[in-house]
Amino acid sequence: GGLTPTPVPVLPRPPGLVLVDGRAALDERTGTVATTPAEVEAVLTQVRDRLRRGARSLGVLTFSDAHAAAVTTALATAAAGDAELAAGLDALAEPLLVRTARRWQGEGRDEVVVSLGYGRTPQGRPTTRLGEVGGPVGDRLVRLAATRARRWAVWVSALSAKDVASAEGERAGIEALRGVLDELAGRTACAKLAEMGIRCSVDAVSLA
Repeated sequence: GGLTPTPVPVLPRPPGLVLVDGRAALDERTGTVATTPAEVEAVLTQVRDRLRRGARSLGVLTFSDAHAAAVTTALATAAAGDAELAAGLDALAEPLLVRTARRWQGEGRDEVVVSLGYGRTPQGRPTTRLGEVGGPVGDRLVRLAATRARRWAVWVSALSAKDVASAEGERAGIEALRGVLDELAGRTACAKLAEMGIRCSVDAVSLA
């Protein structure tokens, strides 16, 4: 049977969205761009920022093995040369998790950086293959990603909701991801308008 639509959880702080210009060569074996240096760097920036703000429970959730591996390597390399980063990671009350969505089942952290990983070719064309997001359980993985944070989450992506809408694969997962990115973009725009004293509201999205 189908899944009951589940709203994106209301966290103590509204989730954020960071869009990056993530580009890398197309992997000839997989036919996709599953990780980009710009997005890896953006994830490191978010981790550093959360640690400086006193985060005690932190994780990174990705949608591809290649991106999880790239983030893990980058964090290890950065921590080896950055005493402040290394001390912040050691001080976490729960170990830092860097895993794909599928491996986050049953896990949670107070703060989670959700990083799509999939990006654009050097010419700027968005990849149309989103791995498991476009597979049979893509919608469940997106819903899992949206519910791993207990207090706050930020999504980092090189692809916009419009880019995702044209991806290949089963529509349930693609539409779920498109809906989340679309809502988050609206929330980000509303936050900027609010800073200018302009009222704004965003309808909640449901993940089927």
